[in-house]
Amino acid sequence: MTGRDNSGIDVPGERSVRHSRRFSDQLVEKTRKLFQERTTRQLTNEDARQILENLTGFFRVLGEWDRAQEKASAEEQLPENCRNVRIDEE
Repeated sequence: MTGRDNSGIDVPGERSVRHSRRFSDQLVEKTRKLFQERTTRQLTNEDARQILENLTGFFRVLGEWDRAQEKASAEEQLPENCRNVRIDEE
């Protein structure tokens, strides 16, 4: 298995990160510039794509937790005899 480091050099044992077209080149560049101001390490566009993927995943998980909490809260408000009642469609 071979991947590439930030300089584009093949590194044995490193997994290659798949390139996502989910983000526009303009967004990737803005992200790289924004985060470049916060680090001394030279960031690549691939670093910026990974940052965007991580942020997207983080907020997706927060949304999932919020929906699960809302569902649990709604179920708690049901009368005891209505909880866990399953209605099967025929």
